Amino acid sequence: VHKSYLLNKNLLKEVKKHFNNRFVLVLDDYSQTKILSGRSYYQAIRDLLDY
Repeated sequence: VHKSYLLNKNLLKEVKKHFNNRFVLVLDDYSQTKILSGRSYYQAIRDLLDY
């Protein structure tokens, strides 16, 4: 997702497309944490999530 984050796929609630080949990943936690993906991870995220 980003070099600063490690993502537990089981906590992923929602994936939103963002501009410039990025995604916003919303986690299913208490604060509904939002993580902006890095552009270099675009294809890897698409492949992982079959998006």
